[in-house]
This record gives sequence, structure tokens and C-alpha cells, in this order.
Amino acid sequence: ALRQPSVDGLNIAEWYGGFKGAYDGRQQRQSIEALRRIGDPAVKWLLERAVVGPRRSRLATVYDAVIRRLPRGLRSLRLRDPEGSDFGRALEALRAMRPSGALVADHISPWLSASDPEVRRRAINALGCAGEPVNPVLRLLQTLLASKDRVTAYDALLAAQWIGLPAASLSENVSAFLND
Repeated sequence: ALRQPSVDGLNIAEWYGGFKGAYDGRQQRQSIEALRRIGDPAVKWLLERAVVGPRRSRLATVYDAVIRRLPRGLRSLRLRDPEGSDFGRALEALRAMRPSGALVADHISPWLSASDPEVRRRAINALGCAGEPVNPVLRLLQTLLASKDRVTAYDALLAAQWIGLPAASLSENVSAFLND
């Protein structure tokens, strides 16, 4: 495994764990500041976490296979999956960091054409975490807002609002979306 960059003796995963498990705003702010100091590697790591999730461990893969073999009524007894539960928390951390729009657009672009529709949706949502300069992200959102797929257009609209685009600049797209 590659060694992650660190700040104050903690690596990206450890600072993210501190953000995720924080019960007070001070600890969250401290984690976000450390992730900002780590820079681009932290942003890329969080984007991957927000879009495709953490890499599945061998144990989790075996566990899933065992659960699938259980009778349907017993499958509901499945334990909560701690590895797959933090897409939203990674997105929260990214929104707090407000990484460069150019970095976000560059790293997210390949996932926008993924075969898995859930990965595509999370990639579109992750566009909403972009900070200045936002132009590269706006170009992607413009294309997505014009999509014939209503789910894609809706997700792009939400991402645009997260960036903070004024409603007036989105009104044409909203009208087109509602009139379809």
C-alpha cells in the first residue's frame, strides 16, 4: 500500500476519521484544516471516497457472499456495513474544504460516464463541492443540465446550487426541467 501524506503525524484517513467521528465543531474544523494542508492528495482521496466508496476488504466481500446465500427473510438481519456508510460524510468534508474546481472537474470527469448509475449520480453530486475557480465544473454542469435524463439533470441542478449559483442563472434550466 502507498504511504499517504501526513500532517502533524496523522495521514489522510486518520484526519478524515477525526472529521467523521467528531462530536464538536472544533474537532471538525481542525480535521478540515489538516486535510487542506495536505492538499490535492486529500481532495483526490475524499473524491474517490465520495463517489466509489472505500475499497472493499476481503472479509466484507466474503460477508456479502454469505448474506446473499441466506433465505430472503434472514437477509434483513444483515449488519450495517461500516465500509459503505460514509459517501455523504466524505462529501460533507469536501464541501467544507471547497477544493479547486479544476481539480474536482479533472478527477470527477471519468466517473461521469461510469456504467454504474449510482457512481454517476455520486460523481455529479461531488461536483457541488467545488471552490474557485468553478469554470471547469460549470462547463460539466452545463452539459449535464441539458441532459434528456431527468435524474442526471436534477442531480446537476442540485450540484449547481451547492456551488452557490444564483437561482436566476439556473431558471432557464429549471423551466426546461419542469416542462419536460
